[in-house]
Amino acid sequence: MAPSVNGPLAIIAPLIVFVITITIYRSRYLGASCPSTPRNLG
Repeated sequence: MAPSVNGPLAIIAPLIVFVITITIYRSRYLGASCPSTPRNLG
């Protein structure tokens, strides 16, 4: 890859992936601790 072409993208993309991963992890953890939400069963 050419860092000179997608410089900002190479910095923003990992941050977005990290935020999404943390969000999914927290949603699964909260869903496991709170079984009153059947949305996380899918």
